[in-house]
Amino acid sequence: MSTVFRKIIDGDISCYKIFEDEHTLAFLTKDAIRLGHSLIIPKIDIDYFIDVPGPYYSAIFKNAQP
Repeated sequence: MSTVFRKIIDGDISCYKIFEDEHTLAFLTKDAIRLGHSLIIPKIDIDYFIDVPGPYYSAIFKNAQP
């Protein structure tokens, strides 16, 4: 079963991309809490954040820095 995040990564659901690299995708949220509210997600399918492999985990936090 394909998740919403997988559909966004694959381009099946459109989004306003802020940043993309080999391991992550950052985009503006549809229902923003504040102007500029965005998400950074790993480009792999996982069930729990604790299961994110090292390179993806590192990329998420590196790319979240201003």
